[in-house]
Amino acid sequence: MFGQMSERRRAAATVGTAVAVALVGWAAVRLLGIELPVDKGAGPDTVQAADAAVAAVVAGLAAWAVSRLMVRRGVERWWPLVGSTALSLSMMGPSYQADGVAAMALMALHLTVGAVLIAGFTRPALRRCAPPQARNHRADQPVMIPHLPPR
Repeated sequence: MFGQMSERRRAAATVGTAVAVALVGWAAVRLLGIELPVDKGAGPDTVQAADAAVAAVVAGLAAWAVSRLMVRRGVERWWPLVGSTALSLSMMGPSYQADGVAAMALMALHLTVGAVLIAGFTRPALRRCAPPQARNHRADQPVMIPHLPPR
């Protein structure tokens, strides 16, 4: 089923999965009794479910846009590097806004949502990068993948 989805549906499913993972992670953290501090400009506050969902939607839409741009330019094979770089930069927020267990919980939320987005937008990109003989090969035939010429 996942292989037959259109690109838009696959991207929407990836963003939706990221939101679901963010909400489940937030609920698990709250059930453990961990307060997640955030500074919204009007003083310290705690991260609510809506904050986690909105952050996941914004990150998902940004990942979708960057992934599409990379596909149009023919450099989609670099998406995992770009996505993981953005994920590492997003870790600065939790490391500055929280201490101890709260910082670890916020980083775990960032990692899980980032992993979903990186994996979700990598799968179609890698399939488009594969040479035709790798896309249509049978299990009993060896796959010959030519080396790419240097740029």
